[in-house]
Amino acid sequence: MLLRLIKSNRNAGYLLFPLILAGIFLLQLKIPGALPEYLFGNTRLLPGLPEYFLQEYPVLKVVVATLVLFALSILLYRINREFIFLNSWSMLPVFLFLFLVLGLPVYGRLHPVWFAGLFFLPAISRLFQAFDVRKPYQNVFESGFLLGIGSLFYFHLLFLLPAFIIGGKMIARDTRWREPFLVFFGAAIPWLLVFSAHFLLDLMPDLLQWIRNSILQSNEEFLKNLPLLVFVGYAGLLIFIGSITIMKQYSEKKVRFRKFFTFLFYTFLMSILTFVLIPGCNSEMLVITAVPVSFLLSNFFDTVKKTLYKEIAFSLIVILSFVLLSIQMKLWPGF
Repeated sequence: MLLRLIKSNRNAGYLLFPLILAGIFLLQLKIPGALPEYLFGNTRLLPGLPEYFLQEYPVLKVVVATLVLFALSILLYRINREFIFLNSWSMLPVFLFLFLVLGLPVYGRLHPVWFAGLFFLPAISRLFQAFDVRKPYQNVFESGFLLGIGSLFYFHLLFLLPAFIIGGKMIARDTRWREPFLVFFGAAIPWLLVFSAHFLLDLMPDLLQWIRNSILQSNEEFLKNLPLLVFVGYAGLLIFIGSITIMKQYSEKKVRFRKFFTFLFYTFLMSILTFVLIPGCNSEMLVITAVPVSFLLSNFFDTVKKTLYKEIAFSLIVILSFVLLSIQMKLWPGF
């Protein structure tokens, strides 16, 4: 079945992943405007730059959106192979990430969250490089700096800073106050530069309005999207089971595994709290949440011994993802 094929044959995974992306890409080209566009509105701010350069090129928008998703998948694969499951060639976390984000309303749009992800994943990678290192000042600073740059595209990424501060304190060896401070300082520098530039260019009102809207203005009725609620609820059930699985294994795992998954748990927790508590945070935050969830579910599917159960669970993720995507693309008239 599909899960066993992805896990047991890396060449099949390498072939299947680009084929899925190419198929969805061609479907979007065949049905122009199938996915609603994202309009930021203010092209004088960093999140509005993709809209400014690509607003008159709909085909190029689809190309860029597909390439960004492909780049995110490669970055996630590298984290999995270099830090989570050392020297593993498994594409399972990548497929889980792809199927988790395919059904989201933000998929296929040039939403700033995709560009934020291009900095969020390297920020995780730089933090993981600090593992068991004394005085990893450069690593933790760069991790915070990359997170800060990502938050310039997607403001809510900044609410994940506490998880990175905890990670800076937890992952390195013999840490004191400097590592958490450098994470915070690194994240603050891009914002200091942006505030200075907007002040000098007399664009401060635009920046403050964007921050205010990001926190207070909701543009989506998540609770009225029943198919998405079903998908998120099913993913939540798997996350709960996967968390229990990790807790049972926790004492048997290596220190590296425990620290990395603890950090991923804090990242997941902060993203969920931001989504629930910040009115201006909409379902696009689930793209960020999908990163730690991909690793968590990958561990779950690797450790569960009952093949039939995990094949059914994985297949349901795939089916629900494509059902949601087809609804988003209006392939089911009248739904």
